[in-house]
Amino acid sequence: MNAMLTRDMQLVAEVIGEDAALKLMSRLGGVSIYIPRPGPADILAKLRSNAMDVKVTAAELGVSQSKVYRVLKEFRESRDVRQMTIFDMLEEGYDKD
Repeated sequence: MNAMLTRDMQLVAEVIGEDAALKLMSRLGGVSIYIPRPGPADILAKLRSNAMDVKVTAAELGVSQSKVYRVLKEFRESRDVRQMTIFDMLEEGYDKD
């Protein structure tokens, strides 16, 4: 590993390669960059691409399985899974002009 890389940049170089890390330093040197953890949308997308395999998704994203289950539960709870019937529409006043 290149001696001019800081510990943080060594971590970056492990992921993107040393040449890319050095290029990043030369183009953005002095700029602070925050790398967020995967959010709910990222977790759901990865979960779908992994055929809903929670263990694989958690391992690939570096989050706990309980985090994946929690995001999935929140997503399911946020959706109204029942379809509105004509009776629901009448009850809510959709028949009024």
